Amino acid sequence: VTSTRNDGVVRYAYTVRDKSGNELESAVCSEQPRVAVINKDLLGIRFYVDGKTFCRYYDLKNGRVSDSFFNAFWDNGKLVAYHDYDNGHRLMVRDMFDENGYYYELDLDVQALSITVTACEQSEDTGDLTVTYTYGDGGAEYSATLPTKPAESEDK
Repeated sequence: VTSTRNDGVVRYAYTVRDKSGNELESAVCSEQPRVAVINKDLLGIRFYVDGKTFCRYYDLKNGRVSDSFFNAFWDNGKLVAYHDYDNGHRLMVRDMFDENGYYYELDLDVQALSITVTACEQSEDTGDLTVTYTYGDGGAEYSATLPTKPAESEDK
């Protein structure tokens, strides 16, 4: 839904409901959110705020709303990968809804103000993500590997 105020400013209102019709979230945004249907029970919405983007996921079957993931660049319906820079640059993979679920974090030794993820590919064999990124004004690309599964125990 779009609405225009008297001063000409356009706002975008949205409401997300679960499969039973219960409201999960409703808000008004200054920039149009982008909606992705991940599967019949999962919706992803990318929001734009002050030049930054974040994603939020909605479990329509179980009525759950995820945390907000700034700089998200990959998801598979259960996990989300994103770049965080609150305490230094980190690449992270975690369960969308369960804070106690899968979690992996990789600190990047980067002194730049920002990084840009340019590609992300998942290995069919291992499930690992190979993330390519750049930082600063230089065009050099760097890569990092993020596992999407807990490491298997050596004690078999």
